[in-house]
Amino acid sequence: MDELKAFRQALTTRNVAERYLKQAREAPRRVDNALKMKINHELRSAGFDGNGRFRSIGHAINVATGIIEKNGVELAEVMSAHRFNKPEGHEAVELAFKTDDPFSPVEIDNTRLALSWTELQEGRLEAIAYLS
Repeated sequence: MDELKAFRQALTTRNVAERYLKQAREAPRRVDNALKMKINHELRSAGFDGNGRFRSIGHAINVATGIIEKNGVELAEVMSAHRFNKPEGHEAVELAFKTDDPFSPVEIDNTRLALSWTELQEGRLEAIAYLS
C-alpha cells in the first residue's frame, strides 16, 4: 500500500511540474511595442524625462514601480539598497510579467527598466526612467 501511495504522490508532483513548465513555455516573454510605449509615456508624464524632481532615489523607484505594476509588469529582481547608495548612478533592472501566482512571474526577455539619477541637492533628485 505504501508503494501505491508513493506512486500517486510522485505522479501528482510530476503533473504539477509539467503544468507549470507548460505555462512557462506558453507565456509571453516579450513586451510588445504598444505596451512599452504606454509605460514610457506614463513614466515621462510622472517626471522621469529629467524635468521631475523626487525626494530620494527610493521615492523615484517607488513611483516608477507603481507605474509599471499597474500595467502588469513587475521587478524580476531584488533591488538592494547598496546599489543606490550614491549621489548618482545608472541601473538596468530586469522585469517580469505578473501572473496569477505571485511566486511565478514570467521573466521578460526583451526589455529592462533603465534608471539614471543625480542628486541635485539634499532632498532633491533628478531621475530618468524608461523601458529599454
